Amino acid sequence: MEILSPFTASKDQIQKLALYEKKGVKEYWIIHPIDKLLTVRLLGEDGKYGLPAIYEGKGSLEVMTLPGLTVDLDAVFRE
Repeated sequence: MEILSPFTASKDQIQKLALYEKKGVKEYWIIHPIDKLLTVRLLGEDGKYGLPAIYEGKGSLEVMTLPGLTVDLDAVFRE
């Protein structure tokens, strides 16, 4: 899970994404605190990240690669 800042946004969304894909990180969450959005990327069987799923920072969301683990997005985005 990465939390974006204006200073690292391109690094997190381009360089780290490519590195994590290369290293086989199965699930990559990017928190957009200003927009209160969550972007989730899942590694496909081809070893590539597919299209991102984008969620509003409300409610809860289960971690796909760790069934049973749920993240409270209301708490994550609470100011």
